[in-house]
Amino acid sequence: MPKVTCRYCKNKIDKKDAFIEEYLNDNLEIKNRYFCNEKCYNDKQKEEERKIWLKEVKKLSREKARLLCELDEKEKSIYFSSTYKIITDKFNDEDIYEFLCKYEKDIKEILDSKDFKTSASRIKYFCAMIENQLERYLLEKEQTKRVEEKKVVVETEIDDFDINVSIDKKEKRRDINDILGL
Repeated sequence: MPKVTCRYCKNKIDKKDAFIEEYLNDNLEIKNRYFCNEKCYNDKQKEEERKIWLKEVKKLSREKARLLCELDEKEKSIYFSSTYKIITDKFNDEDIYEFLCKYEKDIKEILDSKDFKTSASRIKYFCAMIENQLERYLLEKEQTKRVEEKKVVVETEIDDFDINVSIDKKEKRRDINDILGL
């Protein structure tokens, strides 16, 4: 029996047992892609959708940052590219986009209240501000996530009536005889 490779998990499977996806190639010929099962196929589709979403978010976050720095679509700025790259190296594009969308009005208000002599100074101020505030935003987001997880654990313990109360006893200091085993 001929074996084929799953496109998602790379396992070898019998061709007759494989889940088949038909597609058109560049020459308009019908070709097959093989998967272990429908779950592998769906996971592969989700992965591809995720990649497309990440590309879109990368583009959207960059456009939003350019808009806040008051750069036109056609205006090229090497300085913006280099300073914005510092932010994208530190943080992922989804977090940047989420932050810029949430605080767009505040950022715009702060930038408009300052009197910048050049566009480079506006860009530098924007990038420094975003870098600092984004770190705080992500820390607060992580802390709220932890608090919510603790609430869920406490609620499940209350619902199950399995409340375990542990009282931490203060450990007394060990003397030299306890350490040496005397």
